[in-house]
Amino acid sequence: FDITNPDSNPIQPGTRRFLQLVTRYQHSSGRYRLRVTTHGGMWCPDPVANKSALAASFDQEAAAALIARISVHRAREQEPADVLRWVDRNLIRLCGRFADFTKEDASSFSLQPTFSIFP
Repeated sequence: FDITNPDSNPIQPGTRRFLQLVTRYQHSSGRYRLRVTTHGGMWCPDPVANKSALAASFDQEAAAALIARISVHRAREQEPADVLRWVDRNLIRLCGRFADFTKEDASSFSLQPTFSIFP
């Protein structure tokens, strides 16, 4: 990963940020292709303190596709039970950070609509 800031000043909250994913893959035709995907949003310098802004910009479709792809890749090299544990741990971490709940009360659990396809 490469995070750059050409200026020596810290990035101010509310500034737009951009994330680029560069993917090189082999098409079914046998030719190699390069795909660049750019995603923009608001810079969130302290995601722990500003969870609502981070949650509002969450792209659940992209996240679900990424988790599925990583899981398939892991399944080629690991036991299925290990892959399921990895997925479970990540879902638990996601819910622990973004869900609203009261400990020991399962009925109090809720997630914002931006996380509706996850648990």
